[in-house]
Amino acid sequence: MLLTSLRAEGFGRAKWTDSEGRKTGSSLAQVRPAMKIRPSRSGFTLLEIMVVVAIIGIVTSMAAVTATQIGARNATQNAASDLSSLLQGARARAEQRGSDVYVIIYPRWDKTAATTTTGGRGAVFVYEDGNGDFLTSTGVCNGSGTLDCGFANFSPAAFTPRTGSTDRFVQAIYLDDYPKKNARFGKDTTAFAPPFTAIGTAADTNGCSFCGAIRGAVVFTGEQQLRFLDQTGLPVAQRVAGIAVQGVDNASNSFLFGLVGATGLVTLVK
Repeated sequence: MLLTSLRAEGFGRAKWTDSEGRKTGSSLAQVRPAMKIRPSRSGFTLLEIMVVVAIIGIVTSMAAVTATQIGARNATQNAASDLSSLLQGARARAEQRGSDVYVIIYPRWDKTAATTTTGGRGAVFVYEDGNGDFLTSTGVCNGSGTLDCGFANFSPAAFTPRTGSTDRFVQAIYLDDYPKKNARFGKDTTAFAPPFTAIGTAADTNGCSFCGAIRGAVVFTGEQQLRFLDQTGLPVAQRVAGIAVQGVDNASNSFLFGLVGATGLVTLVK
């Protein structure tokens, strides 16, 4: 039998008919009325993009300000941590190499202007005296001449080791380098328990109980003892000495290191 037409009955199933109009069966497909399809919307409007960009800019600015504030608050703590590592490293170097290692402190060194007494947050330098003549030598410290650099002529702004010398300029820390320059040598007036009471008071002004107006030095000897020198290189009669750093915007945020001459001990008092 020849199937000749497909007729839809209302909204039901389609019916197949033959050439004489007789029904022959149902189709397997549903016949549904045509539906109007709306085109899909994609992308963003210019206004939406501008709003998103503005929000990103605000969030980024807030994050940058917060990071800067956190960095400034942590500057003193980071400086104290670095100073502790420097002191412990100088002590270990003196023990391992059997030579005197000088930690020279300039409480008001200005890294930018290279001045020693005003304007800066301070700096500390590590110098290994391989020949044992740093205090007595009169040599210049620019690499020329036949004599080793002498303490009296030492300047971190213009130091060059002499060829053939076993002296070494080991390390430097500039407190001007910390975020917002928020760390300096100095401490608040908080009193400490003995034996650190005296050094706490002495370190109030420039953060160094044995330094003069310009500088001072701690000498770690190969025998694991400490000596303290004033700015001219003369011994300072302190069995216990102190070095302190504090925050510029918060003077009470300070860290004091106690140094014991007889044992070479370096300890954080606060």
